[in-house]
Amino acid sequence: MSCSHSRESEQVNRNWKVLYTKRKFNDIMSQTINSEKKLWVLVSSIKENSKPNEFEQIVPKVRSLVDEWNSEGKFVWSGPLDNEKSAMAIFEATDQEAKHMFEQNKNATANVLDSYLYHWDALPFLSLLN
Repeated sequence: MSCSHSRESEQVNRNWKVLYTKRKFNDIMSQTINSEKKLWVLVSSIKENSKPNEFEQIVPKVRSLVDEWNSEGKFVWSGPLDNEKSAMAIFEATDQEAKHMFEQNKNATANVLDSYLYHWDALPFLSLLN
């Protein structure tokens, strides 16, 4: 009986080790995926109710953010769109970095601009540029 109990105990220990190893592997893979750099697109447009002086007030903040991100080597391209009321920035970052950059942008521009963050792959027409 003790021999049987010992084998069962060993089997339970092996099962726990396998489960622990699988969870550890999944954690590592999740961290790896989240730490991979991806292309992101930040699209901003001027809110209809914003005033010209409000727009002028955010320009130095936005310029500072762009300079900071550019100095870190994250920007691929940025510039205005044809309508002169919208702009787009394409940059490379991890999920966390992109969310942080988006929050920084939003904090600086929320009263004047509507901004949206997309994965490059989420916008099929951009794939034509590859």
